[in-house]
Amino acid sequence: MTHAQATTLTKRVQTLHREVALLRSFLIGVTHDPEGDYRQSFVKTIRRRTVSSESRQRFLGKEAFLAELKKI
Repeated sequence: MTHAQATTLTKRVQTLHREVALLRSFLIGVTHDPEGDYRQSFVKTIRRRTVSSESRQRFLGKEAFLAELKKI
C-alpha cells in the first residue's frame, strides 16, 4: 500500500466515523434518550443556579455533590 492510498483510506475512515456520530446523534434526537427525560422544574432550577452566586460551591466528594442535587 502506497502512502497516497493509506492517506485516502485514513480520510475515508475519518469521514465514516463522523457520519456514524451524526447518525447516532440524529437517532437519539428522534427517539428517546435511554436515560430518560429530565423534569422541567429540575432543568429550570439548575439553569437558574448556574448564573447565581449560590453556584460557587465546593464539594469534597461525590456523596456531597449527590446530596446537594437531591435537595433540588
